[in-house]
Amino acid sequence: MASFFGAFITVGFPVAVTTYLLIGWLIHSGRIARVSDHKELDAHIKDIKKANKEKKKKKDTSNDDVEEETDFAFKKWLGFGAGFFGTAALYTYAHIEVGEVLSFLFKMMNPDNWTFDITIELIIGFIINSIKNLISAFTWFLYWGDDDGGLRIAFNFLFAYLGYAYGVRMANDHADGEYGHPRLWRWLKGRKAQWNGTDD
Repeated sequence: MASFFGAFITVGFPVAVTTYLLIGWLIHSGRIARVSDHKELDAHIKDIKKANKEKKKKKDTSNDDVEEETDFAFKKWLGFGAGFFGTAALYTYAHIEVGEVLSFLFKMMNPDNWTFDITIELIIGFIINSIKNLISAFTWFLYWGDDDGGLRIAFNFLFAYLGYAYGVRMANDHADGEYGHPRLWRWLKGRKAQWNGTDD
């Protein structure tokens, strides 16, 4: 029972929220088209991956300027495989990275830690840590709890899939509405305009 609720809390619900925000934003920004369900989205993702491969191939074999995808979250999502697996990996990666950034900031609040020596060991440690974070993201089903072995892993996959499917459905249902993620994107756009001094 602990594995069931643990997987829901640490994987299922967060993946649903991540999916809702990510897919809603990608629809809102025009990077992906609206879809009826997660299966249609997965088919659309395959087309996106194919187009990206063709772009990369064209860039490698010609001198023409090829427009690259510049959005970090979207590129990372595709890099992790997109779909429910990639969304769970992206959520895990963000969780690890944000946690490390916050840990670093709290650590730097202590003047005893104010050393800025850049050494080979520091650079190597940074690279190794980055690789470890990527591995943890790709193996998210192992990262989130291993107390019950195979049972917890199975629940992780189950809840990640259900959370992804639910998030896609809700993101599409709210895409043309006045509430949910469209309202969030409009609010963020307004804040950005104020910060840039372009608000009317």
